[in-house]
Amino acid sequence: EEDKARVLIQHGGYPADFNGEAYATVSGQNSNNSVRVPNEFIEAVRNDGDWELKERTTGKVRKTIKARDLWRRVAEAAWACADPGVQFDTIINEWHTSPAGGKIRATNPCAEYVFIDDTACNLASINLIKFFDDDRATFDTEGYEHAIRLWTMTLEISVTMAHFPSREIAQGSYDYRTLGLGYANLGTLLMRMGMPYDSDAGRAVSGAITAILTGYAYATSAELAASVGPFPRFAENREAMLRVIRNHRRAAYDSEQNAYEGLSHYVMGISPDLTPANLLASARQSWDRALEMGERHGFRNAQVTVIAPTGCVVGDSLVPTDRGLVRLNMLGNPNGDKWQELGIAVGTDEGPRQAAQFYVNGAEPVVTISTSQGYRIQGTPTHRIKIVSDNGDWVWKRFAEITREDLVPLQLDQLVGDPQDVELPPLCESHWTADFTTSVPRTVTSDLAEFVGYFMGDGSLHSKGIRLSVTASDFDVVERLSMLGKQLFNLEAHRTAQTGYVEVAFHSVPLAMWWEACGFAKHRPSEGHRGKGWHPHIPDAILATNDREVYRAFVRGLFEADGYVHQQGYPSWTTTSLSFSYDVQSMLLAIGFPMTRKFDTTGWGRSTSASLRTVSSSYNSRFAVEIGFMSGRKQAAVMSTRSPQAARRDLVPVTRELIDELAPMNDNLRRTMLLSRSRLGMVSRRSADSLFQRTGDDRLGHLLSYFYDRVKSSELGEEQLTFDLAVPENVTYVANGFVSHNTIGLQMDCDTTGVEPDFALVKFKKLAGGGYFKIVNQSVAPALRNLGYEEDQIGDIVRYIIGTSSLEGAPYINRPSLIEKGLNEEDLARIEKALPTVFELKHAFNPFVLGELAMQRLGFTADEYATFDFDLLRAIGYSSREIREATAYACGQQMIEGAPQLAYEHLPVFDTANRNGREGRRLIHHTGHIKMLAATQPLLSGASSKTINMPNEATVDDIEESYMLSYELGVKCMALYRDGSKASQPLSSGSDDAQPEDEPEEVTLAHEIDKQILWGKIPMGMSPSEAYSQGMHPPRFILPNRRAGYTQEARIGGHKVYLRTGEYEDGTLGELFIDLAKEGATLRGILSCFAIAVSKGLQFGVPLEEFVDTFTFQTFEPRGMVEGHPNIKMANSIVDYVFRALAVEYLERDDLAQVPPNRDGELPEPKKGLAIDAGVQLDLTDAVAEENLAAVVSAVKLLDAKPKPASPVSEAIIVAPATVRDAGMAAMQSVLSEMMGDAPLCDTCGHITIRNGSCYKCLNCGNSLGCS
Repeated sequence: EEDKARVLIQHGGYPADFNGEAYATVSGQNSNNSVRVPNEFIEAVRNDGDWELKERTTGKVRKTIKARDLWRRVAEAAWACADPGVQFDTIINEWHTSPAGGKIRATNPCAEYVFIDDTACNLASINLIKFFDDDRATFDTEGYEHAIRLWTMTLEISVTMAHFPSREIAQGSYDYRTLGLGYANLGTLLMRMGMPYDSDAGRAVSGAITAILTGYAYATSAELAASVGPFPRFAENREAMLRVIRNHRRAAYDSEQNAYEGLSHYVMGISPDLTPANLLASARQSWDRALEMGERHGFRNAQVTVIAPTGCVVGDSLVPTDRGLVRLNMLGNPNGDKWQELGIAVGTDEGPRQAAQFYVNGAEPVVTISTSQGYRIQGTPTHRIKIVSDNGDWVWKRFAEITREDLVPLQLDQLVGDPQDVELPPLCESHWTADFTTSVPRTVTSDLAEFVGYFMGDGSLHSKGIRLSVTASDFDVVERLSMLGKQLFNLEAHRTAQTGYVEVAFHSVPLAMWWEACGFAKHRPSEGHRGKGWHPHIPDAILATNDREVYRAFVRGLFEADGYVHQQGYPSWTTTSLSFSYDVQSMLLAIGFPMTRKFDTTGWGRSTSASLRTVSSSYNSRFAVEIGFMSGRKQAAVMSTRSPQAARRDLVPVTRELIDELAPMNDNLRRTMLLSRSRLGMVSRRSADSLFQRTGDDRLGHLLSYFYDRVKSSELGEEQLTFDLAVPENVTYVANGFVSHNTIGLQMDCDTTGVEPDFALVKFKKLAGGGYFKIVNQSVAPALRNLGYEEDQIGDIVRYIIGTSSLEGAPYINRPSLIEKGLNEEDLARIEKALPTVFELKHAFNPFVLGELAMQRLGFTADEYATFDFDLLRAIGYSSREIREATAYACGQQMIEGAPQLAYEHLPVFDTANRNGREGRRLIHHTGHIKMLAATQPLLSGASSKTINMPNEATVDDIEESYMLSYELGVKCMALYRDGSKASQPLSSGSDDAQPEDEPEEVTLAHEIDKQILWGKIPMGMSPSEAYSQGMHPPRFILPNRRAGYTQEARIGGHKVYLRTGEYEDGTLGELFIDLAKEGATLRGILSCFAIAVSKGLQFGVPLEEFVDTFTFQTFEPRGMVEGHPNIKMANSIVDYVFRALAVEYLERDDLAQVPPNRDGELPEPKKGLAIDAGVQLDLTDAVAEENLAAVVSAVKLLDAKPKPASPVSEAIIVAPATVRDAGMAAMQSVLSEMMGDAPLCDTCGHITIRNGSCYKCLNCGNSLGCS
């Protein structure tokens, strides 16, 4: 599977990311795959014995192979793609505390929770670094013990309060009451203590820390059992559990190997000679107490500890609370204590719940989840949100596990509690400005919100007041704003006609000062900024109202200023402030309006813009009524229609079981819903709502309270400040509409999680005011102090790692040399400001930092500097060596190897999981990771979620040895990752774009061109043949063998045409066929070949839009009137008709249809009427007439005959209207056959003409042919 992904990436031009189409084809890509290995298999490997492969259900032997061959294949697979992990079955079950309940057969995906089937545990982690005193270099064991005791009791309480996914898991969890207490920052603690991670001393301290954790947790569990009794299944497992507790205690005392009971493997105990005295004493005392009390009272919990990862959400996420929509970081003090009391109601997926505390988590790398319609949430890789699985279950999924096409529920109508009165500051003292007329509102109202919304869209603040710009033709908007200004501020509007717009100004110095004091002014993009480009935002005062009317009014003003109505009637809005667009989209979702987003590039300034519009036309009428526009022009343009295409964007995952339960058999609605499920996997909101109106079912009502969207991308980014909430009742809260888990990251401010070492020494930190700042790992300086270095030495070492962040004194690239190259002081100031935020010097020399005017002043065109591979430093004449040396000076080496004044013997203290910087060579050996697991494993109830990092050059033999070493040291579970083993890699600690000094630039350029060709990026001027000959393979998107589509029959200028289509599974067009009813072989063959060519183009990635834009309006015969198509009534040619029809059906290009479709979002009602009841197929009358001349003659005679006297109506003549109509049409055909002879087609409309004397007349449009 991994080889297949590599081929698609390297030779098929597919992107090399986990969310791309190459990895979407990999079976099990998003699973944690492991194999269970018993001791017998290991012995067979050692002895080169046979191993029987047995059927899972019957136990029958299917095949016998060499164990060593299978072991090798497992290692080869792990070398190639990092799967599978290995779980040592015998070791796991030898530490099983409850064997009477069954064998342990599996773990959770991350492999820290190791227990029997149908059980679960709640997780929490303690930040170890909070108990370490840097000044005295001591660990606070008493505080640590107290925290363990408190959190054991907290997790025990949570067992009763927890929500479980099934009755069986709930019952198992109550029977065994397993807990998941762990710790984080072990790697940071060891670095600060001056101990190498891969050292005997480091492992001894880690073992002691783990022993205290589990020992005191079990002691507390026994204490609880003395009060409320042991876990229900303790009695039957008493002897087994006490045996395991005794073995834990022996590990704490580092007993002889033969002293352990029932163990077949080596146990790494705590070395008393290498462990600080206070840690060793606490570790041993904890297990003495746990065993003593457990023997007397039993234990309340079958397991108590695991080492799990942690997670949080970034601070700008909008959370619905009874204080309004509030940014997460504003719920507490981001610069205050880590734990802050809160006590507010927040929105959850089960209604409002109390959030007890706010937590400041610190800076961590974050994953950005974006959906197809543009919704976004950011959080740490281990943070969880709810998704809807394929079978309709709502399940938690970590950000790191989220994949493209995952279905995410986004909560609609999120507001919690009642509207709030938000007080505003008073007006400043008027005597300073001689202004005694201005007045201001003292609370936020809907009128004020409407005015503020318009200001954010098209307003500006200046020293003398507020200016608003209005389209010249929108007189009603000018009047509305003038009226609002008078009502709100007691000011008359000053109107000034400008070119294309009217300026509406309110002159008042106090108003300008008050506007800023209220937070209504736009944000300055940078210090000292003047002129245009200020950033709009939703003011906190607006958000704090928690008032639906205020929110609607703000949107009304905003959409009037910067909005428009799409040509198909959709309310739409555009902004160049992307962060503002996300907030507006989240606000609209919170009041019940899902929006869709697209990105574009503005003509002015080449800035990226975001456009929002209602996700489907079914929301348009609600928008017009509840929000609307100020101007009658825009309000009148809003249209409400529904279409199948719109329905595809607003589907609800109603399960088949729920439909079967609620919708009766043979019901039209049931058939519609089942058909939609079979085609799209979900049903339209309209159908689901109709069923809800009938039944009032709560489950259906809950489903309808969400909008459902597919994940479009999941990208790991740089560090940002993250925060979290404690919601004890159901551990969820809504953020940006996503159902978010308040995860175990609540106590974290960590460089490392669990037993992991640090990833790298240099990180990014997000600043409170925006932007980033590069920082060295927060443990480096404390570690150097504990190792005895002076402050000036520490400063030199830190500067070596992260650089000076300045060009002053830099070699080659410095202020004098740059001025000689043409840069000025303003350019240099911008570069200096950007330096603290970049990893490499060249990233501070680009158009985004310097601006386009500077680039043009230096002689570069937009086509040159607008490309992402443009390197300004190289372009103005600096060599690779000069750039590298200047980068090392200004941006640092990003490693500690070679740092001045650092003793060589201290280097291992700062080793990390990966090599640091471009030239770093040191990293923790993979055996060091395994030994750390072995040091902590005998002192844990469960296991550790940890990855063994291996360098790219590791061999299959290395992996075999790693697996075997893990077994020999008694590790329960082991997963590894060889750097580069996947064609896409999630993290990287350095740049790899350096050019070797001994490689000529011409060679480098040739390599770059080759690489671009392989990736499908073709240099300008290169022909397809040349690109293909150099290795590019164009991707073809193969249609499924069984595919949907439609057939459309029509007549164009009297010529019958059949259009047939084939679709991909998502409903997009993949092929078409064009056939003529009676034409000769030439025209039919040409059209058939043309259709094949277009189909090939579609399957090789040519957008349908390209074909539509190219082939519509092509004019040649036959052309004219179109019969049989409900929307296309006139076509310039058969080709024009075909692409008009495809554009209307697949692109919603209703502008190409003479009769726009009525897109009602549902399947059309079946035709009704007497003709249908009588079995007459009305649309085939012409064909019948052509084939049955006798019927035509009979019909003509019937029309010529004299009418008979009227007689009573009988059943026999109910179908007469249809018969008479058919006869009339047949008569017309007979007359035309005599009159038209060799008459040509009308050159105006394409209809058949008839003789008119010596000329020809068109019966359709009246055009005359052949006469002068």
